[in-house]
Amino acid sequence: KLWSEVLGRSDKAALSMEFWERDEQSRLDEYLEGVTDEKQFRARTQRNDGNFPPGHREMVEAAKSAKRPVIAANAPRPLVRAASKDGYDKLKTLSPDLQRLYRIPEVVPTGRYREDFEKIMSDPNAAHGPAPKTEEEKKAAIEKAFRSQSLWDWTMADSIAKGLNSGSTPICHVVGCFHCDFKGGLVQALDHIRGGTKSITVSFVSEWSDTLRDEDKGRGDFVVYVGPAPEDKKN
Repeated sequence: KLWSEVLGRSDKAALSMEFWERDEQSRLDEYLEGVTDEKQFRARTQRNDGNFPPGHREMVEAAKSAKRPVIAANAPRPLVRAASKDGYDKLKTLSPDLQRLYRIPEVVPTGRYREDFEKIMSDPNAAHGPAPKTEEEKKAAIEKAFRSQSLWDWTMADSIAKGLNSGSTPICHVVGCFHCDFKGGLVQALDHIRGGTKSITVSFVSEWSDTLRDEDKGRGDFVVYVGPAPEDKKN
């Protein structure tokens, strides 16, 4: 709904999405320009309702109808894994064609964003694979994961900046809330790459509240509660 209203207000708007990677841009463009139909598009990009949910599809379809771009904003996963495993120095040695698929962070966030990330990664329920056995292993695992997180942030911010520089405005970027809540890593990266860019964060919280909760103060410019309403509020 929000994206549809943005489209209605600007014929230069563009949609940008975390959930598409830069090496998928040509397949996305083929669909937007009518070269492939939806069945071919889904087959070529290996999309289903799990990784291309109805809400995302509606946004892409709205952009297609309005003949507006959709930006595949994220870094490809093999390159993100390389950053995690081998560090950013490895990425600097790759070919120019591959280097166009990501943006290496120039600074890595500290403060609340890093602290919140470490809390999440320290949660045993959030771990992928065997849990680290020692404190050193734990720190190393968090450092690797944060390299990946920061590569995502900087690549998405770079994609947004490139879109703005090409004349698309405004750009509606759809992303998991952790990247941008409380001026997270994505917002910080965009400020660094394209200083002075006006960004507005709309954060959707899967809870119900009639008023802004204390824990949500500063979460975004707008906080929208989308959790199920109590029975006495539904009417």
